[in-house]
Amino acid sequence: LLERAERKLDPEQPVVELGRRHGRWRRRAGGAGEAARELLGSDRYAAHLGAFGGRAAIERALARLERAAVLDHLPARVVAACEAVDERVRETGRHRYFLPEHERACDLMSVGRYRIRDGAAKAYVNDELEVRETMGRQARLLDKTKTLLADCRRDRTLAATDDLAFVRQEDYGAWRRKAERAVDDAKLLLADEKANVPFFKEMPELRETLSAWGTLNETLWEEREEWERIERERAVEERLERPKRAKRPERRYDRGPGFSI
Repeated sequence: LLERAERKLDPEQPVVELGRRHGRWRRRAGGAGEAARELLGSDRYAAHLGAFGGRAAIERALARLERAAVLDHLPARVVAACEAVDERVRETGRHRYFLPEHERACDLMSVGRYRIRDGAAKAYVNDELEVRETMGRQARLLDKTKTLLADCRRDRTLAATDDLAFVRQEDYGAWRRKAERAVDDAKLLLADEKANVPFFKEMPELRETLSAWGTLNETLWEEREEWERIERERAVEERLERPKRAKRPERRYDRGPGFSI
């Protein structure tokens, strides 16, 4: 049916516009669906279906037929892309966001989303695009925090090559602010288990990477007292130097003869 729709319809026409051919397919699919539900609900075939793994296959096929009632209000190439995503999820067990097939399907859906007339199909498309946008935003935040933690470790390693203690070096204040931000962000991400479970599953090392905030936080705590003392010393020095900088020598002008105040 999808192949025929791609041949016979314009690229943006939904599959349902095949008219009678689509109606005939829907009737056949409806009959098959009723038979599948009857088979799955019968105790007579339960042992047979369980022994040969047929139950899962029939359930998947039934779900595909039921979803087709929604997807067929989209163009055939979009429907095929969406079904390819479901197939890859089943084969790999990965979250669909991480599959290139999902990115392709969303690209296709976003092009014609405003031409969709069916409410259920529009909701399906909006949901998939929302998944893509929400998880993309979360992925960027995770990557930013990973990079921030790595930068903090690198900067501290480089600073250790100097004879002067890092806490007394000129760049320490900026580094400390960056490290505090990295610690706060990592703690929040690890606490938001629901939003990040797919990322932790996809990248098993991610949880451990973010957990490095603990070591960094210990370092910040150990240096806090000394850093506050250094800041106070510098504040006093700046206060004492400020009047000297503010005082300027008076400029005298020779007005010459003939000028008066």
